[in-house]
Amino acid sequence: MKIKTNRKKTTELTEREVQIIEYISLGWTDEEISKKIGCARQTVRQSVSRILEKKNLFNRPSLIKWACDNDVI
Repeated sequence: MKIKTNRKKTTELTEREVQIIEYISLGWTDEEISKKIGCARQTVRQSVSRILEKKNLFNRPSLIKWACDNDVI
């Protein structure tokens, strides 16, 4: 059985995702990021996972390197 979804698969980053990458590059924790952007810590963790998946990366250091190499930060 195939499950239908309205969620588009995209590799484009949202403004919020770029913002989260910037805070990660500054060394902020999930807790600090969540307080700054006004959401739950789990939401930040899910966003980071989604970013890593979109960019086919495995961890935060590789995310920061990718962001630097691609002029995201």
